[in-house]
Formats: sequence, C-alpha cells, structure tokens
Amino acid sequence: MNKRKIFLGDLVHDWEKISVWTLPLNIGFIASYAQKILGPDVEFSLFKRPAQMIDAIIKEKPDVVGLSYYVWNENLNARIFGIAKGTNPSVLTIGGGPHFTNLNINQNGAQEFFGGQQHCDAYVFNQGEQGFAGALKIFFDGHDLERFKYAAIPGLITNLAGDGNHVGAPLDALVDLDGIPSPYLNGMLDPFFSEPMSPLIETNRSCPYRCTFCAWGIGTTKLFRFSDQRILDEIDYICQRCTKAVSLFFCDANYGILDRDESFARRLHDN
Repeated sequence: MNKRKIFLGDLVHDWEKISVWTLPLNIGFIASYAQKILGPDVEFSLFKRPAQMIDAIIKEKPDVVGLSYYVWNENLNARIFGIAKGTNPSVLTIGGGPHFTNLNINQNGAQEFFGGQQHCDAYVFNQGEQGFAGALKIFFDGHDLERFKYAAIPGLITNLAGDGNHVGAPLDALVDLDGIPSPYLNGMLDPFFSEPMSPLIETNRSCPYRCTFCAWGIGTTKLFRFSDQRILDEIDYICQRCTKAVSLFFCDANYGILDRDESFARRLHDN
C-alpha cells in the first residue's frame, strides 16, 4: 500500500531579503504528532520556500496540503492552495494558525475568511496538533472530500462554499506536552539547518495571566511544560547542527517566569 503524502508549509516571501526566517517548528509539531497518531502509513514533507512546495505539489500530487496562516502570507497561501486544487481537485487543503480561537470562531468570521480563501477546505483553530491529526484520521478512514466537509469535526471549521460552514467543538488543550514527539530530536527539522534560519524552542505553553490585549492563554487553564531533559536535549541538538544562524528564539509567553529557565540559558551558554 502506498503511503499517504502530506505536505505542510510555513511559507515566507523569499524574494525579499529583509525578514528573519525561522525554522518551521510549528508545522514540525503538527507533523510529529500526526505521525505518532497515524503511524507509518503516512509520510510528511515540510516546506518554507513557496517555489519548492509548488514544484513538489505538481510533481508528487500529495493527498493533503496544510499551511500555517499569518497576516503576511494569506495571499501566498491562497495561491498555493489554488495550485494544489488545480493539480489534484480531490486534495484536502487545511489551514491553521492564530487567526481563529474558540473565542472568536463563528459563522460570520468563518464566512469572511473562506470568502477570500475559496480553495481552503478547512481550518484548525486553537492548538493544532489534535485537530489536524483528527481531521486526517477522518479523511483517510473513508470520507471523501465532500463528506468530510459536512462532518462536524472537533477543532475544525470546514468550508461548505455557498452552504455556510461547519464549526466543530473546541478541543481541550494538550496537558502532556511530551506527548508531541520533538521534531528536532526525530530529525524532521534537519533539512532546514542547511539554511540561515533561526531555530525556535518552545519550553512551555499558555500563560498564567489573562491580559485583555493578548490571546496567548486562550483555550488553556494553566501553564503546561515540556520536560526539562527534552529541552536540554533539544538545545544540544540545535547547537551541534546550526551553523548558518546566530540567533535562537524561545517561543514562550514569559521566558524566565520559571526557575528552571535559568538552566536552559546556562546550557546555551555552555554550548
């Protein structure tokens, strides 16, 4: 049996030379968790550069294309999804990112988004790992694309074109963060070390504060942590392989809020 091909992109406008590009840790988490849930029958390819992803889509015709959405790449993503659908109309196209949370997800917002993203079949809101893996499982378990869109899938909004949208129930946040295999330690992010991209590390999720101007803690009840040893191992792994970048970013709401954060800084210094 042929493996299902899943392409994930955290795309940048690589024609300009101003921005600081980062390793795609976000889609690395998504791919690592989904690989764990779905097993060896699926294979993932990760992309940062649009042209590379377009060439691969045309050549390999993947079963699923997923893209991370931010304000700077919405038009780019729309173009990639259009190419994917033009190459294979039955491909499942899924977006994700901070555009939607369980606090602002509604029919009006979904209709406005999909109005400009006609080739996007669904969007994962809140944390992406469980929603994306669940969507793949339903899609691969026998739902064709149209049946998939009409299913009420937890953690997803599906695009029904002129018939509105289905909004699934919110999923609880992951409590055991080590249940997401590290995309560094499993090698998924290795290809990106050959480029001048700054690595990212996430040591915890959520935030103990609930500032009205910030969405960081939405959908969670407390601060959840990746284990100390995992973070130390990731720091060592990155420092041994990253030769094209001079910066590393911690993706925490409040780095330094925990006593253990000092040990991470010390490990970086020692490397």
